[in-house]
Amino acid sequence: MKIAVWYNLPSGGAKRALFCQIKYLLARGHYVEVWCPSTANRSFMPLSDIVCENVYSINWPSVKKTSLLWQVKKYINISKKIKMLEKHSHEVARVINKRKFDVLLAHGDQYLAAPSISRYVQIPSILYLQEPNRQIYEAFLSESQNTLQKPKKVYDLSVNIIGYVKDVFKTHGNRMKANQELKNATAFTRILVNSYYSRESVLRSYGLDPYVCYLGVETGKFKPQNKTKYSNKIIGIGSITKTKNIEFIIKALSLIQDKKTILTWIGNFADENYLNNIVAYAKILSVELRICVGLTEEELITEISSSNIMVYSPRLEPFGFVTLEANACGVPVVAVAEGGVRETVKDGVNGYLCSNDPADMADKIKILLENANLYQSLCRSCRKHVEESWTWRKSIDELEKHLKYVVE
Repeated sequence: MKIAVWYNLPSGGAKRALFCQIKYLLARGHYVEVWCPSTANRSFMPLSDIVCENVYSINWPSVKKTSLLWQVKKYINISKKIKMLEKHSHEVARVINKRKFDVLLAHGDQYLAAPSISRYVQIPSILYLQEPNRQIYEAFLSESQNTLQKPKKVYDLSVNIIGYVKDVFKTHGNRMKANQELKNATAFTRILVNSYYSRESVLRSYGLDPYVCYLGVETGKFKPQNKTKYSNKIIGIGSITKTKNIEFIIKALSLIQDKKTILTWIGNFADENYLNNIVAYAKILSVELRICVGLTEEELITEISSSNIMVYSPRLEPFGFVTLEANACGVPVVAVAEGGVRETVKDGVNGYLCSNDPADMADKIKILLENANLYQSLCRSCRKHVEESWTWRKSIDELEKHLKYVVE
């Protein structure tokens, strides 16, 4: 097949998924060519190393928070950004249509989740969507002013009016993005997602029925290394942001008084305020915390392989690549049973699931720390679990099936 690919992703698991899909589609003899706007991250898992990548420049409008009317300007920029992405998509689609590709495989848009290019191409199209725009649809991530109180003083009244106006702009801006996102998603021939949890998220958000196409792990790259495995090293991986819920893990480790553990957290980027908060919180609870940001893939694999246990507690994560990558390195996982991780972590096979209670996570970690035979058995079975159920061969088999279906 002649496959056109479009994406606008940041660094992280979604970009890794895209890279591996292209890599293995190329290995099966398909012709693949890629398009993206300049807003996409191209340094992490660079596609230009393996495929022709066409980059179109976009001058993204920005607003400084110091501006008195920054919320108003931010609102105005929503429609500007939507129009810029539509213009970009129209230009790319014109090239793709002329080149007579068989199918378009689009990945997410970091601004709108579902990109607009599907509305302009004249060929069948598939969207591989990691998740809808969570900032719009999930209360946990929203910042709407839903706690405005009855004012007691004139000053309080002015503050409430400003807050109300901000909320009006923010709410209407989110509605604009949601409407555009739905229009874009509906235009795709088929939507694929990474888990049954994500399928339900898309159904709730768009009212559309996607298909589950699980991802895989590069088991030849993520594998146990002949290096020292530190018995007290607990590892966590993910952006150092609110959604990763790192304070939950710090609290859990603080409850393991009789075992001295070190939490190593590896992130592709960090929110500075959140980072400062969790560092301070770890000090208060006497938990040793080591932060690493921006490691190379080789350094990441070394850090995982030298760890004893991976911990995982993000809020409503759609899939959870890193748990399987840790398993492939022979490291069992203790994870909160929330979101897509319920489909990747099996109790007693590749780790343990726990409730949303730090004490429960602490108990599960202690089981692994105190039972050497059980721990060694899990280390072996978690690698086997990935090799049997989570390979890229199986994932690409499924992806090819969907590509061929929409083409034929």
